[in-house]
Amino acid sequence: MKPLIWTSDINERLSKKMLQYSMAGNRTLVLNSRGGETDHMCSIVDLMATGDWEVMVTGSNMSAAVPILAMGAKGSRVATPNTRFMIHLPRLWSFGSSTSDEMVTESEELRALEVLYCGVLGRRTKKTAKFWLERIRTKKDWYFGVKEALELGLIDSVVGFEK
Repeated sequence: MKPLIWTSDINERLSKKMLQYSMAGNRTLVLNSRGGETDHMCSIVDLMATGDWEVMVTGSNMSAAVPILAMGAKGSRVATPNTRFMIHLPRLWSFGSSTSDEMVTESEELRALEVLYCGVLGRRTKKTAKFWLERIRTKKDWYFGVKEALELGLIDSVVGFEK
């Protein structure tokens, strides 16, 4: 089967495409994304929990794309040698003015998203959710390469190195 190749933001289109691929029995994703919308990340993470997905990342795997990679089946999460990773605190985008009650609600939602994001990473890597939460709270945008991704257990192997 052909893999789903995605080189854009995590968004509604990817969520829909992954559902279509999954329903057709295909569970292979090639991803190059700088992140995207957290609600669609949640939808994709839930979909990936229903089966064993093979995931290859190349170029960038950042923000909302990181938990998607983590949801790949153990042994089937690979990266190309020059892939760059970045994690950070989830962000909400609001438009216009907000009341103090709305700001409290958004703050609560951000905390819930932090727990969800780090919970996925804690369950699917070599590090705990607490580790991930502390790391993203102390480093605004944490960038790293494939060597560190391997050490963290975010990926299982690197493809494309010369022997």
